[in-house]
Amino acid sequence: MLGGRSPSTGLYDQPDADKNPGVEIAGTSVREGYLLELATILRSSGSDEAAGRLADAILADKKRVNLSVDDREAILSVLFDPPNSELAALRGVLLDRAWRHANGL
Repeated sequence: MLGGRSPSTGLYDQPDADKNPGVEIAGTSVREGYLLELATILRSSGSDEAAGRLADAILADKKRVNLSVDDREAILSVLFDPPNSELAALRGVLLDRAWRHANGL
């Protein structure tokens, strides 16, 4: 078993993925189903490393995901119009951090 799931169970096979507890990412709780949606968007945009980090977190039942600067930039590049409120909140946090970093705060 990998993180409480059988090894043969894929990401898209998780029952009620949107109802599972959230994963903390950049201090924001995002439900696994939405994190999976973000990973899919990232992978389709060519951000395989960031997508893989999110997918691995889901499969390993991690409660927190640490993002690199490249991960943050990749997420911001695909969340210009977030599909739900949790990803919109994540975008807001990441934008605030990017602004603070750019302004030396």
